[in-house]
Amino acid sequence: MNKIKQIKKTNENYRKYHIYGRPNYIKRPKNYVRFNAHNSKQHEMVKASVCYDILSKGHEFITEACENSTGKIRDIVDITNNEIIEIETTKARASRHGSNITVKMV
Repeated sequence: MNKIKQIKKTNENYRKYHIYGRPNYIKRPKNYVRFNAHNSKQHEMVKASVCYDILSKGHEFITEACENSTGKIRDIVDITNNEIIEIETTKARASRHGSNITVKMV
């Protein structure tokens, strides 16, 4: 995929998410790790590590973003390839996500 098509696809994926509790046109900043005090420190450190790995591949990401279509808050979204990544502590919690979502265990 050429550079212009990739940028358009990344921006299209970026527009699928917004800040929870705000109108859909208010977006999360790109490549910014947003911590949530309701999660454990270990959960947040894994999130930071995964984001670092995404950034080192040359991809862009958003964290703690609300999906426009479902209203679900996602831990991490790699907006370059539209990969949703959820961080979970148990297999039972991990099983609630669909097959299209990557789950990282803490």
